[in-house]
Amino acid sequence: MKKRSAFSHISRDLKASIRREILFSKALNYQPRFKRVAQLPCKLKHIYFITTDKGIFRAENDQLIEVTPWHTYGFAIHGDFAYCAITVKKWSILLKCRLKSLLVPACPEWEELYRYEAPDTNCRFHGMDVDSKYLWLAHTGKGGLLKFDLNGKQPPEQFSVFLDHFGEPIKYDHNHINGVSAYEQFTLFTAYRIGNTSGVGIIDGENITVFAVPNLGIHDAYFIGDDFYHCDTFGINQKGYLMRNNKPIDTEHFDKPPGFIVRGVSGTVDEMLLGHSHKGERKDRFKGNGSILFLRQHKVQLKLDFHGSQIYQVIRQDGVAMAPKPCQISTSKALAKLEQLFGPAVYQNKIIKQ
Repeated sequence: MKKRSAFSHISRDLKASIRREILFSKALNYQPRFKRVAQLPCKLKHIYFITTDKGIFRAENDQLIEVTPWHTYGFAIHGDFAYCAITVKKWSILLKCRLKSLLVPACPEWEELYRYEAPDTNCRFHGMDVDSKYLWLAHTGKGGLLKFDLNGKQPPEQFSVFLDHFGEPIKYDHNHINGVSAYEQFTLFTAYRIGNTSGVGIIDGENITVFAVPNLGIHDAYFIGDDFYHCDTFGINQKGYLMRNNKPIDTEHFDKPPGFIVRGVSGTVDEMLLGHSHKGERKDRFKGNGSILFLRQHKVQLKLDFHGSQIYQVIRQDGVAMAPKPCQISTSKALAKLEQLFGPAVYQNKIIKQ
């Protein structure tokens, strides 16, 4: 009986594995339809990729175009290649394809770079960014980051960037990393819920420095010239804001009830796209419509509602989110700016390679 039971267990696992691979194969064989799903309320100067729970969309000229249907959290561009973090059932998958195949009718040849079984959506891969050598991917389920050599010469590296320092386990919605901005001299990351605040941190070699940011939700942190931008996703009482130097922009608009959930920002002061995700109970977060806000000179000019409920990342075709990206900003300048805005660091340690 024990042998039959063991064999039966192996058989079930094998069948489950086969079904899973068939599911992944079907997903990766999907060919973009480039379906126009909406007309934008303005004509854009640049092309933007927008990741949502309904897939990747491309905002181009005055059209919003569906590119892929997968639940997609992160997106990055490096040279001729695009990278995206998708979710299929309980699996988070990092994919790579030629950027051109997402811009014109073509047949993308998807390459799977990494796969991770996530118990729920709180444990998935999230935002990503690239510098000249590496792709950095937020790994919420591990409270850390994945680092990929873009030339494929080194195996992926996995880092934990928090010890159990803030009174909560490092998993799920506690201390998890949800955004990354990669610069040449350091890597910037954002963390949801470190104690009663959010966190923004800098990795410089093996050193980590984290600053406490008011409120629980933070995404999309960027240095632009002498300024620092971030999304205060939920704000206070569900009033989220796009922040410049830790001060909300266009409060006249964002103070309007019932408030905003801001996440995903890209562009320049002259042309900026900002994501607003569906508001409601957490269990209903994938029901309803999200919006894309169009800003100029830090003022919301127009809004487009569409059928995706959650917006995660917005990236221009040139691979930059907020432009111009100050790639060569020094670590000392970045640390000084964060200390000026948020006070002394609340956490300093070494990264932990796993």
